[in-house]
Amino acid sequence: MPISTPEAARAISAKAEAGMLTVRLADGRILSVPLRLFPRLRRAPPDAVANLRLVARGVGIHWPQLDEDLSVRGLLTAEALPRLSTRASSTSAAPRRASPAPLRARVARLPRRRHS
Repeated sequence: MPISTPEAARAISAKAEAGMLTVRLADGRILSVPLRLFPRLRRAPPDAVANLRLVARGVGIHWPQLDEDLSVRGLLTAEALPRLSTRASSTSAAPRRASPAPLRARVARLPRRRHS
């Protein structure tokens, strides 16, 4: 299975700052997702959101102070966004996404790094 498939995607670094979660993948892609899409991260103090670590060899991201976890595969396929959007729209003024397809399209257009 090629490493660029969502099932094999692994993060090599991640950071949360300026309202964005930025994840660098082992295949060279960089994924940036607004933190406002995740209610627990949106409501948490900035220092708790910034304190994250990669788990399971880069398969997931964990926030120890918040006991929150996200999978890299879930971020790439936008599996969690409809559920989170529904919850977010009922508790805040965050815009509701009609479909996770726009996020997948943006990820698919990122250039891939060629290994020599």
